[in-house]
Amino acid sequence: MANFNYLEEIPEFKNFASICIEAEKRWRTDTPVSCVKEIRTALEMAIRWVYHTDIKLISENISQNNLYDLMSNKKFSCIISTKLTNELHYIRKKGNIATHENGINIDKNVANTCMKYLFNFIQWMEATYCKKHYKKRSFEENSIIDTLSDNLKTIGVAVGGVIAGVIGTVIFSSKNKA
Repeated sequence: MANFNYLEEIPEFKNFASICIEAEKRWRTDTPVSCVKEIRTALEMAIRWVYHTDIKLISENISQNNLYDLMSNKKFSCIISTKLTNELHYIRKKGNIATHENGINIDKNVANTCMKYLFNFIQWMEATYCKKHYKKRSFEENSIIDTLSDNLKTIGVAVGGVIAGVIGTVIFSSKNKA
């Protein structure tokens, strides 16, 4: 099971559920750089949702604010832990590297860490703002790796089938010529 699919079942999170799911798909099917960019986008959408939802933040004018400004706002900083703040800044910084510095040093481990930190933030949001839907979940790194492994096995079988077909055609056509 994927880490973010459950978000589709929470009506309040519909606006950013698909981008979280897409980020996880990119972990499996695309480059780590692409994945980290998508995670950063998902994070920004989720933080904007918090600003539109939290009574302490609703009055803030966020239309022109970038992600750093949103995260550094004193009112926002007061509602989340220092640990979570550090995780969000990690995602932001790695997302900036992925976007503006050609993804230097962005590998699967960085993408996995960003994914886990996004998951932690979404869990905090659910516990804080959607208590009726909240269920303590754990980040399932194996669900990402298992799906990737399954995809590679499927590709391997398909490629093997194509190669066998080509070899069979070559053998068959050489027998027909003899």
